[in-house]
Amino acid sequence: MRRLVIALVATCTYVFASAQSCTPDQNITSPGFFPKDLEVAYVDSAYKQVLQIRVFKDTTVNLPGQGSVYATVDSINLIGFEGYPQSTFYYTCSAPNCSYTPDSTGCATLQGTPTKAQVGVYPLDIYIEIFGKAFGTFPTSMVDTLDQFSLVINEFGNSSIQPNDLNHLQISPNPSNGSFDLSAFAPYGIKSVVCRNSLGQIVESQVDANKLRLSNAVNGMYSIHLTTAQGQHFRQKIQVLH
Repeated sequence: MRRLVIALVATCTYVFASAQSCTPDQNITSPGFFPKDLEVAYVDSAYKQVLQIRVFKDTTVNLPGQGSVYATVDSINLIGFEGYPQSTFYYTCSAPNCSYTPDSTGCATLQGTPTKAQVGVYPLDIYIEIFGKAFGTFPTSMVDTLDQFSLVINEFGNSSIQPNDLNHLQISPNPSNGSFDLSAFAPYGIKSVVCRNSLGQIVESQVDANKLRLSNAVNGMYSIHLTTAQGQHFRQKIQVLH
């Protein structure tokens, strides 16, 4: 599943639109996205990032009572996204209904003209639904969140704004019964913590004495977005098991 998510993270760069603003490169046959990182956007300068997307043909999905099973992939659809400055940026995709299939390369664009007030780092949360067939026969689908990309907006001549990397830190224990330790982040100061379920819905949570507690959380996977007092961003998938 993780392999599929990383390869398809490029699907973040589109929104429903009638006009196609990029051309798929069918010379690309290897699954993945190209390029691997978003270019930096600069203040008062028109920005357009084109990404080429090639979907994997198979993956694994979780089925109730059966765990992880093999599945062939039919398509990947965008169901929602957030994190970018919506007042000045927009997304388009080459595929109808923003649905990508494994049989060809697709493309997407992120466009806009950022303002000086928008200088900073914008981690992106992208919600996708994967459609496929378990064991190659039984229709199934799964919702997942992509969080590997950040949009960086800088002023010309200023390279001080960079994606903040706190990936050497971890939320623990993981899995947990709903209570997680945030002590590793105490030196940075914890400004906010947002928890979402697999559908992208915010789950009620509390942070007290460097402990994160999820209220009435059922068993499953959750996505944590932690922001430090210095504006650094950290993301991690956590699992609740009672």
